[in-house]
Amino acid sequence: MNIKWITIAVGTLALTACASMTWHEGSMIQYSQVQALDNNQYQIEVMGGWDHDQAALERAVLKKAKTECNGNAEIISSSMGTYFSASQYASGDAPKIISKVQCLDNGL
Repeated sequence: MNIKWITIAVGTLALTACASMTWHEGSMIQYSQVQALDNNQYQIEVMGGWDHDQAALERAVLKKAKTECNGNAEIISSSMGTYFSASQYASGDAPKIISKVQCLDNGL
């Protein structure tokens, strides 16, 4: 077999594997609950995959909070926990976070 075709085949396989992992990683973040509270605050629950740590889940909370707040937000408090997750890859406890966020004034 020609070296050129081997290189193309291996490169295509590697690119496909990387794209698949990226898609899988992004699909594991789930927003299970957004609850409006008093004083321009929200409680947001985010569930992640087995490889997500607290920092990754808090980034997802802030992303969702900025959407809910139409701009800027900050996390007031967070509580880590777990939930049972079953997927095609494995079953078991995966991390979740429940955060209370405050919408910030954008100075408008």
